[in-house]
Amino acid sequence: MAGKNHKDKAMLTAAEACALLGIKAQTLYAYVSRGLLRAESHPGHTGKLYARDDLEALLARSRARSGHGPTAASAMRWGDPILDSAITCIQSGQIYYRGYALRELLRKGLNFEQVAELLWSGDLPNHKVEWTGLNLSIPQDNSTIAASLPRRLLFQLARMALYDPEGPDELLDQSLRRARAIIHHSVNVVFPRTSAAPETLAMRMAASLGLFQDEAVDALETALIASADHELNASTFAARVAASTGADLYASLLAGLASFSGRHHGLASLDVHAFLTEPPAGWSRKRQLQALMETNQQPPGFGHRLYTEGDPRVEPLLQKARALAAVRKGEAQRWMDEVDSVLTLAKSLGCPWPNLDFGLVAVALTLGLDREGATALFILGRLAGWTAHILEQRQQGFLLRPRARYVGRAPAPASPGRT
Repeated sequence: MAGKNHKDKAMLTAAEACALLGIKAQTLYAYVSRGLLRAESHPGHTGKLYARDDLEALLARSRARSGHGPTAASAMRWGDPILDSAITCIQSGQIYYRGYALRELLRKGLNFEQVAELLWSGDLPNHKVEWTGLNLSIPQDNSTIAASLPRRLLFQLARMALYDPEGPDELLDQSLRRARAIIHHSVNVVFPRTSAAPETLAMRMAASLGLFQDEAVDALETALIASADHELNASTFAARVAASTGADLYASLLAGLASFSGRHHGLASLDVHAFLTEPPAGWSRKRQLQALMETNQQPPGFGHRLYTEGDPRVEPLLQKARALAAVRKGEAQRWMDEVDSVLTLAKSLGCPWPNLDFGLVAVALTLGLDREGATALFILGRLAGWTAHILEQRQQGFLLRPRARYVGRAPAPASPGRT
């Protein structure tokens, strides 16, 4: 990217960043060293560039002394925390579920059900968990729904609510039983059950795919656990807003799932899948990446506002994908080779680090899943996190109702009353 082409884009030069913030260069560099700003190198540009979003968020916080309005506005855009939660902590580039480091949970070889119970109760079961006795009397639906996976799951979740014989889930035990059943049946929607024998969700998913290698189960467990929660993202906030109104578990999960269904959130993995499997005709992969970087666009699946040194969920996913590809060989290995080739090339060009969507697509490709495979893994894992936040919001017992800052036409003066 030539310096003259960055104007009005998402990235600013050091001089422009200083002008926006009203500071000297030394202060700007201090902000970078403290992790408050990103400084990125771009091909064809001799100096560092700075993300406009980061600069504007920092500017809003610095104006807090003049009133709470700017700070409140920035809080809704990756800014300061707006509510208390004891579920997930993101700190120093790491993720913690209920105080347990995600990377340690993954190393322990836990199954997804154990981690779901941890998110819900705060206590980590010391043995493998199998959810049994979860069948709901839902009529068989033989219709073919030509829609995206999130929409199909929205439909199925609404059907579960209609046919659930129990009343509102006001008691914690009832909510937990219902949550386990919802996840159980959601898995069945995506991965039709092949056996009636008790087994973990990941084992059932692998069996549905005809994969019986331990590496396949490990990859699925890792994908579900890594996707289980991520603090106050858009879909989780939507689920908490619904829960704060007194909506039941079904309605609150539907709110989360509806928010998840957008291309800037849950469906972002579709772009990653297309990027990895459908390179543009007549272009090399290197030229494709260079073209994106020259126009200040991040390649699909790269970059995350919270992680300047890499998304901690990605490497465990890539490790499991590589192990599975080495066992399955053939197409699985070919796709993993492509993934690794893109990673190497992206790093050499100064692209941001990959994010969760990239890691999930890598796992999905080695499992032989279709373009919505990564989306499926994301949703099924995140159902656990949404449930945890819904239960926590109920305990906190207040209505989430932020205010809007009016910026429209000035209100007309009220008409004088008649005398």
